[in-house]
Amino acid sequence: MSNDVSELSFVRDKTIANATSFGGSLIFLILLAVWFIGIFALGINQLIKERAFLKKLDKLSELLTDGTSIETKNRLIEEMGIKKDFRVFMNSVIPSPFIIGFVKPRIFLSKNSLSDLETELILKHEMTHLKAKDYFYRRLMFILCVMYWFNPAVHIFLDKFIEINEMACDEATLKNCSAGERLTYAKLLRDMACSKPDIENIICLTGKTAINLQRRIINI
Repeated sequence: MSNDVSELSFVRDKTIANATSFGGSLIFLILLAVWFIGIFALGINQLIKERAFLKKLDKLSELLTDGTSIETKNRLIEEMGIKKDFRVFMNSVIPSPFIIGFVKPRIFLSKNSLSDLETELILKHEMTHLKAKDYFYRRLMFILCVMYWFNPAVHIFLDKFIEINEMACDEATLKNCSAGERLTYAKLLRDMACSKPDIENIICLTGKTAINLQRRIINI
């Protein structure tokens, strides 16, 4: 009888061990593998695409040399009290401007024919992002989305964060501007709305949608 009880106890303990230790570890390993696959698909893959696009963009971009634009840039630096050094590049690849880089910021502008007022508004918008360190915060948000790629609430939060961030930047850019200048700015947003597919490879632009743009224009 004693031997039977011992054998039953051994079988019971072995079954429990298999169910809790091996079985639990297997499920954990599967979930961990799925999590890492998601991180690679959303994060590492996106970083690789961004790096390739920026490498291509660097080859096709030229440092800003237009005298009037440089004067506008220097005046805005003084007016806005920007301390951090940055460079401005022009190219014909992107339809809309953006800023990238935290240690060595770079602003990329399109070579599209723009008036002096339009150039100033665009520069002021991007320089407002620079002053507020928005690129850094967007990178943090991107990391959060990569880590919690399975949670739709995080991605919705990112989209709302960028929309509110852009609206705040719009308001700062248009402070003390006339109705005519605001109309010019709204038209600029509309004209630059049709982005080429390649520009979506830039992580800092994640969240731009037609609905976001419509709300921004209404807010202006």
